[in-house]
Amino acid sequence: MKKNIYLYILLCLLFASMVALPCEAEEPVGDDPIEEPVEPEVYQPLFGEYMTSYNVTYTVFDSYGTDSIYYVGEQVIEDVVYKAFEHQGGLTWYGNMSRQFIRAIEDNAKVYCYHPELEKEVLIFDLTLEVGDMFDLYGLGVYSIEPVCFTVDSVYIDKKGRKNVWLTDGYHFYFQFIEGVGSTMSLFLNSLNTLLGYPVLLCSKKDDMSSYFYYDDSRDLYEIWSGAPTDEKGQPSCRLTYINVEDTTPGSLSVFPNPFSESVCIENPDEELKILTLYDQSGRQVFREEVEGFSVCIEPNLPLGAYALVIETASGKKYSKKIAQL
Repeated sequence: MKKNIYLYILLCLLFASMVALPCEAEEPVGDDPIEEPVEPEVYQPLFGEYMTSYNVTYTVFDSYGTDSIYYVGEQVIEDVVYKAFEHQGGLTWYGNMSRQFIRAIEDNAKVYCYHPELEKEVLIFDLTLEVGDMFDLYGLGVYSIEPVCFTVDSVYIDKKGRKNVWLTDGYHFYFQFIEGVGSTMSLFLNSLNTLLGYPVLLCSKKDDMSSYFYYDDSRDLYEIWSGAPTDEKGQPSCRLTYINVEDTTPGSLSVFPNPFSESVCIENPDEELKILTLYDQSGRQVFREEVEGFSVCIEPNLPLGAYALVIETASGKKYSKKIAQL
């Protein structure tokens, strides 16, 4: 256990020293003509009228955790009105950053956060970016408050009419701005999920409506649920749990489509399939079916979300894979 902690700290230091590089400002060249101002488009708001919260479940090496961030009211800093958010459980690295101060401009295109270490506000969300633009991401390094430079590699409108902006550091890190939802790197500086790796599940809740997203290793983001979920007391719920499932399926075994909406198929040309079992986020068995053949499709008919699929073959071999139902 101690060895893992020491390795974790060493990699954090190495990571911070390697990637904490801000974008360099470009010098203007020549006398460019002045363009006529364009009336900004009004984007979907990130914040609700009376309640806003975020849950982000992330992985760090072989462990996981969830950062819950919720709106607590307004606060004025240097004559600017900010929305104050707090981290439930204090999953932050600096004690004085457990409360974040956020504000969005009128058209909801940009969001700023007051940075207590720098004693100024920094841009943390920007829908006006275009392909090739650079963006300084704050809060990524643990031992450094310097920003990390990312570049926009794609911009598009998703099926629900929301603008999406994908950014990359040019190596292996990606994150995304989603109109009306937020950032997959979290809107909040020093949230633990911005340290290493990507969030696996993201839940954005505004007023009585929630949106859940499943984020896989191939940088694909799937919306798996939208609506008004409630907890045992009938109150709007936005709680997520990450299933820490190692993908042990061999290359010849296929599970598709993933995520799925009604049915999911499993193909294994090397050996016949025998039993398919699904477990929910708490580890509870929610589906089991005995099957025959090298290729089968099942219709679990489960609540939308992430599940662990355990595949048992005729010879008794078992494989596991994380899947999601849309």
